[in-house]
Parts: sequence; structure tokens; C-alpha cells
Amino acid sequence: MKVVHIVQQISTGGAGQAIMAWLRADVNEHVVLSLVAPAWNVREGDVSGRLIGACGIEDVRAWCADADIVVIHWWNTPELYALLSDGFAARVVVLWSHVLGNTAPHILTDEVAGIADKCVSTAPVAWPHLANVDRVWIRAGIDLSRVMSDRNDAPDRAVIGTFGSLAQSKIDYRLAEIVAPLLSAAVRWAIVGTGDAVPLLRAMVCDLEVDDYVDFIGPVRDVGRHLRAMTVVVDVPSPDSSATCDLAIQEAMAAGVPVVTVKDSAGATLVRDEFTGFVCQSRDQVAQRVRELLENAALRAQMSDCARTYAAENFGAHVTAASFAGLFDDLSKNPLGAPHRWRSIRSEASGAARFVAAVGPTGENFRRSMAIAADSQSRNRQDQADAAIATSDAAMRGPGAGGVLHYRGYYPHDPFLLWWSALIHANSGNAGFAIADAMQARRFGLDEERVDIFVEEQRRLYESGQQVAR
Repeated sequence: MKVVHIVQQISTGGAGQAIMAWLRADVNEHVVLSLVAPAWNVREGDVSGRLIGACGIEDVRAWCADADIVVIHWWNTPELYALLSDGFAARVVVLWSHVLGNTAPHILTDEVAGIADKCVSTAPVAWPHLANVDRVWIRAGIDLSRVMSDRNDAPDRAVIGTFGSLAQSKIDYRLAEIVAPLLSAAVRWAIVGTGDAVPLLRAMVCDLEVDDYVDFIGPVRDVGRHLRAMTVVVDVPSPDSSATCDLAIQEAMAAGVPVVTVKDSAGATLVRDEFTGFVCQSRDQVAQRVRELLENAALRAQMSDCARTYAAENFGAHVTAASFAGLFDDLSKNPLGAPHRWRSIRSEASGAARFVAAVGPTGENFRRSMAIAADSQSRNRQDQADAAIATSDAAMRGPGAGGVLHYRGYYPHDPFLLWWSALIHANSGNAGFAIADAMQARRFGLDEERVDIFVEEQRRLYESGQQVAR
């Protein structure tokens, strides 16, 4: 069976690791179409099967027409949304959502879900906004060989670990405040990974005066070695995180490291409370549970053995491959659509309109911002919408993860995306970037009066900042 995978970008991040682990554990013929060039750290041989980078629409259509199954690896990105708008023909399409699908900007809409014969989530989460969608859940598994070992690399002193994607949209900004009271000459904090939250964490550990006990290790390939040096992994995600099946937690458990996480999170679907770690009812309990593991060697050893065993039985990519093999077998025997049925979504008129459509019901302020202000009342609604856009959270800003700044980079001449980018930059104190994007927005057609008032205010702020700097 030939399986063609469509992904925005193949990388060594969570979704990329899940795809690569699945392909290594499977016997089917696989072709991976990366819509943009693979990430710099994807090496030759990482992908089992054929990998085609920077794949254009005509190549996508040709590969899909020749496939038995097409798998769309979904999270909201302008590249994937553009592809779905252009459309392609395929026999059977499976959409595998690597995110919750109900948190902005990663809203799996009825229209997008409707192009697939079967939708698959990576965790047993509810999709109340997609009541009529035919779906199953299949966990994104890990390559156990990356992390499992009988060796124990734990140092003499205790190490609290934070591991994985360090994006502001994924981790709780209070994480440093939770961990800091636990640190001392005998207890260090190892932060492994990369993301836009790293500068914030660095600043916070300095403010909390614990920077002497914190190691920022950055991205690593030898994941197992670093995990086995940890005593406990602490997982405190952002309340609005879109994660569903955190591979970092699976890898920590496979390496025999107990995990402390919180309820209503991806970790809570993976950690067995009081067996492989702790699932705290609130963030206020995290430090207490971490301290309990640090101080109780017998409990730690027991949970370590349980975590390793549980992960080996439940988290391996072989489980993912077997689940998809069963699903593909059912779909190929009982095809839900006509051969080579055309798959596409409505093609919006502009990049901004595509973004608004992609974020579904969470895009109301963006719709109001785009509306024509015919009178003072509608202008007031527009101003209120712009103010709300300016304070968008990290996920909705999303420079590389489906947010405003990602779409602005993909559609560099769209006046509204430029305008929203300017509002976000202004709220972040980046007056220079705000002015540049606002001027571009006016150049490409945004209302001049609206822009001029904004630019004048930002110029004053910029010039006053320059004077202070002198």
C-alpha cells in the first residue's frame, strides 16, 4: 500500500518525530511531502521512505493521485490552508490532527474536517464543535530506542527536568516561579529544548536569583542521555496549549523518569497518577509533588520502573503503526468516497480572509477589524477589535505556528495581516516594527487615516525611547 503524507514542514519537533517514528515501525510504502523545505536538523535517513521538500501544488496533486491513502498531518498553517484551498484528488484521505483542534489558532473547522474520509485525533479528547465528524483516536507514538536503556546516568545531585518545545504558547509563564523554591546547591534545573519562551525563562530565573542552579541546554539529539540524568520531569503547560499527545512526556517515562503534570493537559492523558508520576489538581500542588519525589528515593525508584514498563507497553511507534494499519485496511476495503474524489475547501479572496476562516469562531475581532467603518459607531467597534488584536496571546500571535505573524510572513502584501502585525508589535513595545508594517499596510490599500493616527503615535513612542537610550 502506498501512503502519501502531507505536512507543512518535516522537522524534529513533536509532530515530525511522531511521523518519522511511525514510518520506521511500518511496512507500507511511504512518501512524505513537506510543503516547505525540511528543517535544518532533519538528516538524511531520518525519514524512512521518500522525502520531498518544498513540494508545490502540481507535485502534490500527482503524488496524491497515485496514492492508496493520503494522510494530512494537520495543524493550522497558511501553507496547508493554501493547499487545501487549491485542492487535489485522492482515493482515500485521512486527517491526523496533531493538536487539540479547539484552541486558537488551531481550530479544526467543519469545512477542513469535511475533506477527509476519516479524522484522527492524537488523544481521547472531545470535539464538541465537530459533532458530525467521523473520527477515531490514535496516539502519536515514540521511537523507544531513542530513550530506553538499562543504564542510569543520574548524577549525585538531583535534577528537575523541563524538556521539549519551549514555546510561550505551550508552557505556563509561572513555571519558573513554581520550580525556583526547590532549587539549591543539591538540586538543579535542566531546561532542554528551544523556543521563544527561553528568553523569558532566563529573565525570570535571574529575577528570582536562582540562575546559578539552572542549566539551559538547548536542543539535543541524544535525548535519552539527557533524560536519564534527570530525577523528575515537571510539565506545566499553558492553560490554552493546543498539545494533545506530548512526546516529551512519553520519552521521559520511557527513560524511567517520573513526571509531574497537571489535570486538563496533554500530560494528564499520559501519566498514570501515583503510578508513573503525579497528576496535580492545580498548579499550586506541583512544587509539593516534585519535592515529594526528590526526597523519597524509594517512591522515585518505584515510579521509575512503572513509568518505563508502562511506556514500553503503550507509547511505542509500533502501537501507532498497528492502529493505522487496521484503519487503512478498513478504509481500503470499504472506501467512503468515489475513486479520486476532489478534495478542497472554499478559496478565500485574501490572506487575511483565509486566516479568519482558518481560526473559525475565535476570529470575530479580526472580522470586525476588516469590516468597513461607515459611521462613528462602527468605527468604535473597529477600534475595540483592534485593541483586542493587539493583546493577542502567544498562540494567536504565532510567528511560526499558524498565528497572525505566520500568515503575515506567508502573505507579505496583505494589508490587514500587515495591520494586525503592526498592532501586535506596538503592544510588545516594538515601535519600529509597528511603524514599518503599518506603512506597508497603507501602501497595499489600508485606510490612510486609520494608519496615519497609529503611525504618529508610534513615532512619538519610538523617538522618546531613542532619547531615553541616549
